[in-house]
Amino acid sequence: MGVFTPFWWDVLFWGEVALYHHSYSSDDDIFRYDQFVHIVGFGAATLMMAHLFKPLLKPGAERTISFAILLIMAGLGVGAVNELVEFAVTLVVPNNGVGGYMNTCLDLAADTIGAVVAWG
Repeated sequence: MGVFTPFWWDVLFWGEVALYHHSYSSDDDIFRYDQFVHIVGFGAATLMMAHLFKPLLKPGAERTISFAILLIMAGLGVGAVNELVEFAVTLVVPNNGVGGYMNTCLDLAADTIGAVVAWG
């Protein structure tokens, strides 16, 4: 495997998009660029989890409901870690632009959409 695997390209893209979002976001809209970033980013994180789990599965197990639940929860776990990082930023950096509870809820809802779409 090379240095620039699809995973690292995704991480690079996700980081760039997140930086762009925090520069140009608005708290007035329900569906903002932030939610789009979460849908795409955590959909990709869910696909990465599928790629990591696949060698551990029996043939055909990747289309079972049990694997779907595991995969979606793994993607949401990555999303939860991201929200913890955002929370830490709010504690350390003044005027950080991260947002409040509404932002966190919308981010988690978008993470869920991304994880479910990635599995489907």
